[in-house]
Amino acid sequence: MNSDIILKAGGIIIKDKKFALERHGGKDVYILPGGKLEHGESFEQALIRELMEEFGIEVLIKDIEKIGDFESRAVHIPDKRVKVTAFIVKKWKNEIVLDDGLEEILWVNTLNINEFKVSPIVKEIFPLLVSRGLID
Repeated sequence: MNSDIILKAGGIIIKDKKFALERHGGKDVYILPGGKLEHGESFEQALIRELMEEFGIEVLIKDIEKIGDFESRAVHIPDKRVKVTAFIVKKWKNEIVLDDGLEEILWVNTLNINEFKVSPIVKEIFPLLVSRGLID
């Protein structure tokens, strides 16, 4: 595996025709919720673990649907690339709450996304969600 590529699982959480982005680490860029795979984890397992850790929500494998693989420059580590396998989270348990490592959750749609600095992967996924009628 190329050590210059970071593998991550990303979750697309949609509520009221908007989807959730997160910001952390003192950065000004909003990214998909999720994170890096731990040793031996599948993308699905990593996403479920990360969503519980970051947002306090419980997600089952049957309630996520892969939307695709997306690659770009890593926004937090500029000399690396990131490859995100993204999933639509169709159902979850518990209310979304921030963990200590996150600074903000932002709900976006076509009316407000251009007001914020978002990752290249979010920019690539956004039109797919609009074309499927999942967000306004």
